Amino acid sequence: MKDNYTITETPDFLRVEIQARKKPVLRIGLLIQGILFLGLTLFFGFLVGYAIYAITYANILSVQMTLILLLTIILFVLFALASRTYFINVYTKEIVSVDKKNLIYTKRTILFSRTQKFENYRQLSFTYVGENTFTKHPMSNDTIDSTGLGVTEREVQFLIKDGTMAISNGSTKMLFGRDIPSWDAKAIIACINKFISKTSE
Repeated sequence: MKDNYTITETPDFLRVEIQARKKPVLRIGLLIQGILFLGLTLFFGFLVGYAIYAITYANILSVQMTLILLLTIILFVLFALASRTYFINVYTKEIVSVDKKNLIYTKRTILFSRTQKFENYRQLSFTYVGENTFTKHPMSNDTIDSTGLGVTEREVQFLIKDGTMAISNGSTKMLFGRDIPSWDAKAIIACINKFISKTSE
């Protein structure tokens, strides 16, 4: 067992559990922000409901009310997406299971669990692709971040970045292994490729 992943292997089965270790203070911070945005989502959801009621039942139809409704719907959707993103980043576990017939990828968060099955997985390639390369904000400053843009940009990048490993078939690519350092990612890829090569013999 490593800090970021666990490997369970038998002659006919391989299971890799990937869960990047995050400091408790970081998880708590993400959870608090998720709850804050959830509160704002509920608030704007209430405003959307009130605006729809005013237009539908109270016959208050005007350009101003229509604009208010559109604005509240937009804010409701934005805060809902932001809340979802923060909650997903609180806890994420990725599982790659391989046997002689199938490869199954599972992603678990505190909000959902998603599974993808690859039947002809021996035709796939498993590679290390590295971290995302983001464009630096033109107004950020590495010395004194007086505007706060640098911190905000790094937070957004942390929330939206992809995994460091890829499963691809030449035309499509699925990334996984977020927040995994390069040495661990390369060790996981090597283990998967070695198992596939061994079971193909």
